[in-house]
Amino acid sequence: MPSRSRAVLAALLGLFLVPLFVAPADAAERRSCAKSVKDRDGDCIANTRDRDIDGDRIPNHRDSDMDGDRKRNSRDSDVDGDRVPNARDRQPFGVQVKGTRYGVAAPGRVRIARTTKQAVAGLPRGLRVPRAFLGVVAEDALAETGPAGAPAMPRIAASGVGLLRQTFSWRNIELRPGVLDFSAYDAFVADAARRGIDLLPILFDPPAFRSSAPSGQTRMTYPPASDAAFAMFAAILVARYGPTGSFWSARPDVPRRPIRAWQVWNEPNLKAYWGGKPDAVAYTRMLKTVHRAIRSVDPSATVVTAGLPESRLGDSPRRFLARMYRAGAKGHFQALALNPYATTADGVLEILVAMRRQMNKAKDRAAMWVTEIGWATTGTSSTYDLGEKAHAAVVTQTVALLARNAKRLNLRGVVYYAWRDLPVYEGGRDFWGLHTGLLSQDGTPKPAYRALTSLLRRLAR
Repeated sequence: MPSRSRAVLAALLGLFLVPLFVAPADAAERRSCAKSVKDRDGDCIANTRDRDIDGDRIPNHRDSDMDGDRKRNSRDSDVDGDRVPNARDRQPFGVQVKGTRYGVAAPGRVRIARTTKQAVAGLPRGLRVPRAFLGVVAEDALAETGPAGAPAMPRIAASGVGLLRQTFSWRNIELRPGVLDFSAYDAFVADAARRGIDLLPILFDPPAFRSSAPSGQTRMTYPPASDAAFAMFAAILVARYGPTGSFWSARPDVPRRPIRAWQVWNEPNLKAYWGGKPDAVAYTRMLKTVHRAIRSVDPSATVVTAGLPESRLGDSPRRFLARMYRAGAKGHFQALALNPYATTADGVLEILVAMRRQMNKAKDRAAMWVTEIGWATTGTSSTYDLGEKAHAAVVTQTVALLARNAKRLNLRGVVYYAWRDLPVYEGGRDFWGLHTGLLSQDGTPKPAYRALTSLLRRLAR
């Protein structure tokens, strides 16, 4: 090979082999700088510019203990270890949060947007997505449903959001063995249909007499005692609300909008939702049983896995999915659901790209679906608490970025959590997840609401 060709080939290889994450300097280099408050890992890169503050080779946007002090970010009052409390720190995780800059960027892939205008910059002309591409979780839409419908539903429809992800609680439907009460869900399904909103039910939360939980255990959700019983519950719902459902024939006054996708369980890779011991094999066994039941009633239904989040409170999505594949899950779901919480849009994309790569390696052509993601505007010292301006930009940039990459990822859609801020749970305590709403508790729109509605008008087919 001529020397010039070898040089060109070497240059090209260099471009393609640049790692997505640059590891910290080697040990010799690290010793050349002393560790300090401004340089936690002693790599000669100030924390404000360091994409791995504690030098553990986990990028900040994916590191649940950013400064390496053995305190999870959500409970760390000083997440970057600079001895300035988050509440007074203009740089609580490496860059300014409530000034002109915010977030922690993954290197090189996406520039962090500072304004909502920047968040949508570069969107291809003519890019369109289905209305149901963006969904929300809106607990009040079910809780407040009455004869006239839920007050939230018209506003959700007017925003351009086309899908609601809602738990269809087994516990709240089967009140006693064999006694089913669909009244609340009938009203909810009718209300959504009248507004032209699709539904993604989460099949979840067995009643005590159907659960494998020990007697008196209420702190965690346990899997059902019988997969067959859970599958029967799923089949009953499909037979009621699916394409040939009895609900539609009994209610000719309601526009026909059958439910075509069903999500099986919630976050089984976390201890809290699988009896303290996540078990991918057991979840796969349940998924396969429920998949057969759903598709026996609606052969073209989309069966969606439970959303898998990144968390140290259980198995990682990659490890959990690998175990699912080994247990024979491939072919028993039409969409893999992920809850890819990250501090930036770029971090979300990085998670999805890695999971798509894992699916491709398994020769699995199933779709992906982001079924939960969100950031807070106020209320806590968490790294997910961005302030209203940054919140609007991050939310908008994430939806825009995923819309741009939907085709290559085979991404079905994105569900934002949540529609409205929530009060502190009875007996609970405040945390960032209660402040992720597009609306405040009193219904006042946040900047993210206005930014998203504008984006959705631009993307609407």
